[in-house]
Amino acid sequence: MVLVTVLKTQKLGDLSQPLVTFTPKAHPFLLPTPEKDKSSKIQRVKLADEELVEVNNIRTNEAHNKAVADYTTTFKNVTPFAILQMWILKGRKLTKPTSV
Repeated sequence: MVLVTVLKTQKLGDLSQPLVTFTPKAHPFLLPTPEKDKSSKIQRVKLADEELVEVNNIRTNEAHNKAVADYTTTFKNVTPFAILQMWILKGRKLTKPTSV
């Protein structure tokens, strides 16, 4: 399945054209482009859905007005673009914030 085409060379007259273009097969994985990215021709793609598996621990500060949670997530509905972030393909991710 071809999702992108990449120009290996670019002519001087084509400098305003992107080096990478998406094929129609990539369209289901394209995310909306924020206004600030449009002028730079940045296109965001969906990698996967991240879902919460469990909350491992919750810590509060001494005043008990802030809390931090350590939690584990998993990735579902992984798209072909997930190869860009190999850790997604490995499954679960443990998140440990550093401070309260």
